[in-house]
Amino acid sequence: HCLRISPYLSNTIQDANLFQALLFQSIQLHRRDTTDHDSNNTCCTKSLRVLITGACGWLAQFMTHALLTNPGDRPLEVFGTYRPSSPTTKVPVWLLQPYRVEMDLSSPASVDAVVTSVQPDIILHFAALSSPVACHKDPAFARLVNAPSHLVDAVQRHVPNALFVFASTDM
Repeated sequence: HCLRISPYLSNTIQDANLFQALLFQSIQLHRRDTTDHDSNNTCCTKSLRVLITGACGWLAQFMTHALLTNPGDRPLEVFGTYRPSSPTTKVPVWLLQPYRVEMDLSSPASVDAVVTSVQPDIILHFAALSSPVACHKDPAFARLVNAPSHLVDAVQRHVPNALFVFASTDM
């Protein structure tokens, strides 16, 4: 299952609220689909594991906070990834220490290890190299972050039934 969000999201609260509504609707549909396929009916009590890439970015911080304060009818475990080598890395305070996950999207081993250990039901890909200058300076790295083939491959191998939400820019 994959949901791609329009590349025209901007850093406004109005856009973030619209995105939040779309995301919550997708999560509800995914929960219903998961419940329909669960023969033991344990799905409704088991918490959903959500992996958010780029937890230090604006949209990811907004959505992480929204998910943690409005979990819906089923508990959520929200994990946020960050790249410690980034000069702007500041992990949100509401993302508690056990749920902070170091991940390098350019490293297949790093991505594989995170997906294997977290076993997410939902992946929200918000990590991005959003600077046009940085993208033009290192297009190969920009592709690895903005079009995360290592992440998609790991999800297909380890959690093929997970909902994958891909939000991007035009970079």
